[in-house]
Amino acid sequence: MKRFLVEVALFAALQGVVGIGWLAYWRRHDNSYLGASADKERLLATAPGARIVFVGGSNLAFGLDSEMVERRLGRHPVNMGVHGYFGLPFMLREAKVALRSGDVVVLTPEYEHFIFEDWGRGKGLLLKSWALTAWLSPQALRHAPVEVVEEMFLTRKGIQAILDGYHMVGDKKIDPIYGRHNFNRYGDLVLPEALADRVFSYPPGVVPVTYPPNLAVMESMVGHLRVFVAWCRAHDVQVLWASPPWLREKYLANARTIEELEAVVARKVPVEIVLRGREANLPTSRFFDTEYHLNRSGRRERTEFLCERLARALRREKAQAPPASTGGGLPVTLSGRGMQ
Repeated sequence: MKRFLVEVALFAALQGVVGIGWLAYWRRHDNSYLGASADKERLLATAPGARIVFVGGSNLAFGLDSEMVERRLGRHPVNMGVHGYFGLPFMLREAKVALRSGDVVVLTPEYEHFIFEDWGRGKGLLLKSWALTAWLSPQALRHAPVEVVEEMFLTRKGIQAILDGYHMVGDKKIDPIYGRHNFNRYGDLVLPEALADRVFSYPPGVVPVTYPPNLAVMESMVGHLRVFVAWCRAHDVQVLWASPPWLREKYLANARTIEELEAVVARKVPVEIVLRGREANLPTSRFFDTEYHLNRSGRRERTEFLCERLARALRREKAQAPPASTGGGLPVTLSGRGMQ
């Protein structure tokens, strides 16, 4: 009997080792789009030198040419954008883990984070998608909404989502657009050549939706921004705000709401706004497949304009920095950066 129990224990241990090895392998090779979150966390933790870190959702994944940013600004870009449905608190917590002194952060969240509670808090993402993200990047649970984690582990629906997520790991299908391996070394999603100039259009009869301001959600998300910016300033990290690219028709339908949001941010968050919504909207010909995702020409136009604004802000910051001390030969240490 004792020998039988030993054999059972050895067999179970072997299965555990095989299972762990299987997960470790597929975490690296799985092509699920959400797996890019783990890759970008590693990228931020290891990217060298003077860095500029872009924090937001998929508008950044599709809307940034980081090679141009590096050439124009002389800083190593890290594009953290994956999915807006992760929610604003998730994005801020994820970035904060690996930020370091001297970094510059550019915040570019989607507008819906400040209008819809589910978008803002990260509750809009399907539970099985959260489970898949957790299988591919267990550390993501540290940043996920508490309600999502509780539902995942304390309800029958959540347990089923964990099992569904487990069976989704190991996805090898090749998606020409929404694939984890379509991101480059900076974190930009690279469109295939044959599709890069596709132009978005609304289905017949569909018109842009107008979103009224939601002050409760706006105030809640601005609170998260204030905490994040305060932490950054205390750790010598400069924070800037650049409104996301948005389809011009959609912006015009919501200009009043966006202007109110930017006024609240300017009044309550100590961050310099380098690009406002009225400047960031673009015509339909610049968009790929949604009101936020840019095609090749849109990405280039957006990045060129953004680089101009960021270069000005960085020059101002440099000019405002106090000179190094000459008395003892030691540099003056700044207690915080960003808009004063």
